[in-house]
Amino acid sequence: MISVALKNLMAEKVRFGVSVLGVAFSVFLIGLFLSLFRGFDSHVVDYVESVPADLWIVQEGTRDFLGVSILPGDAEERLEAAAHLGEEEVGSFVARPMDIVIDGEPTKVHVIGYDTVSGIGGPPEVTAGEQVPGPGEIIVDGTLAGIAGIDLGDTVGLAGREFRVVGKSGGGSNLVFTQLVFVEIGQLRAATGAEDITSFVTVDVDTPAQAELLKERIEAQAPGVTVYHAE
Repeated sequence: MISVALKNLMAEKVRFGVSVLGVAFSVFLIGLFLSLFRGFDSHVVDYVESVPADLWIVQEGTRDFLGVSILPGDAEERLEAAAHLGEEEVGSFVARPMDIVIDGEPTKVHVIGYDTVSGIGGPPEVTAGEQVPGPGEIIVDGTLAGIAGIDLGDTVGLAGREFRVVGKSGGGSNLVFTQLVFVEIGQLRAATGAEDITSFVTVDVDTPAQAELLKERIEAQAPGVTVYHAE
């Protein structure tokens, strides 16, 4: 039986060779996509872990960091009042996929608008330049800067405005399929006209063991949101 099968295979050497190559290429592609996905996942985790928070509060239905989450601009204050948050550290920031214009060409990125005083949601690590962006300034991912040829002092376009590059980030701002850039939250809201919108509210509790109880309290008192543990 085996010898007959081998004879049939050897009789069609070209077809056999093409079939073997096809299977090998398929296995290669599966390995490649798995590697890319694992790289993407680990980089997202690196960024999330850089944010000092035990709980992430998002619009109901949002499943992950790159999902669309639209909350009221005063969501932080509303949640503090509704869930009776006291000594917990509460923060918020805006995250949205947008194009930045580099030398006249649009490049897709994920723009983070954050409170530069608290630093919540800001760059995980600044590898060059200023640590905090000021008015009209932006910090870009270092990998993106290298690929696009962006240097400190260059300008990029964002929502019809020009922003001067004052820093380069690393440590989780390159998400493989997209990169993060960072501006002050008021600057992003003014540029996009979305003054009354935020994306994520974060809560850093003094006692991590109380995180689950606080999660239940927030979801009970603030309908329309989902609360995730940072892990």
